[in-house]
Amino acid sequence: MSDAPVEETAAPQPASAPPPGWYPDPSDDFEVRWWSGVIWTDHVSTQGWTGVSPLLAEPVPAEEAVVWWGPDPRVRFTTERAYLLHPGPTGWHEVVVPWRAVRGASWQPAGHAASPSPGAPGTPLLHVVLRVDPSAVGAAVHTEAQVPDQLWIPSLVDGARVAAVARMWAARHRRA
Repeated sequence: MSDAPVEETAAPQPASAPPPGWYPDPSDDFEVRWWSGVIWTDHVSTQGWTGVSPLLAEPVPAEEAVVWWGPDPRVRFTTERAYLLHPGPTGWHEVVVPWRAVRGASWQPAGHAASPSPGAPGTPLLHVVLRVDPSAVGAAVHTEAQVPDQLWIPSLVDGARVAAVARMWAARHRRA
């Protein structure tokens, strides 16, 4: 046995995790998700709206279900598509847009009014805008009008949440 000193080698150190904070959502369902410093939490945010949504292994359920009802019963989101109203040459027509055709969702201040609802007096109304690829809509459209590249849902009290929900379902269908 040699009396020469033994050189010690340090065990490799694990990469340090980023500090707690808002980071790009790894699922891409929302703009950002809260990182606790150890795990991703259910806290999410998109365009200023903050809510809770778990990370899901199977993001698109097998059965279609309604996830949001609009102010008009013909306006709604399901897990598969958005049902909207769009002006046509002879009045308002229902437009059915599959989520795979939605390229983005955002909200804008209505700028002209606040909610008349007694539950939310003074709450600013928001317009939701869905950016659509008309060529991806296909036969799912039920309208006399040509589908534009933007569809609007006007004057919603919960417009920021509605835009976040639309963005989430569009992202999930792009990944599916």
